[in-house]
Amino acid sequence: MREERTDVAWSRWRRGKSGNGESAQQMAARRAQLALASLAPLVWTYTDREYDLDHVVGEAIEQSAKVYKAVEELFTALEPDHPLHTTAIAAGRAAADLSLTSESWADFCAQHSLPGQDEPATAMDREWPDPSVLRAWPRYEVARARTQGAIEVLAELQSRLTQYTGHNVPAAWHAA
Repeated sequence: MREERTDVAWSRWRRGKSGNGESAQQMAARRAQLALASLAPLVWTYTDREYDLDHVVGEAIEQSAKVYKAVEELFTALEPDHPLHTTAIAAGRAAADLSLTSESWADFCAQHSLPGQDEPATAMDREWPDPSVLRAWPRYEVARARTQGAIEVLAELQSRLTQYTGHNVPAAWHAA
């Protein structure tokens, strides 16, 4: 009996439908919306009010590869003429551009970590660095500009996903 259920689920997936009737594009949009809300909290946390960009650059760099993967899954599931496709590609490009700074950022942080500091502490310093350390990084201006661009395009994608799915995940998370 279990094999039969697996075959049915496989069949639905191949037809592009979930068990509740959602299309593959709708499922991809929901997954991307949840991923962006959890992996890129800077988008919905900082777009509604004034903030110091220096406090989010490290987080943005550290999360950029995961954000790219989530957005890539979305734009590969969408048809080229889908209304979200262009915005998803722009968001993927912004996340990919930001991720190109991650190796340099990790090297810089490793050079400036305390002697004997363990990996979890170093990872936290990379994600939430002291702004003065961040500004001393030679690629700071590039990363800052890319972070600002990523915030803008990811906020646009999150807004479009909310319109498309009918669910405002960031608002629901703020209310919780």
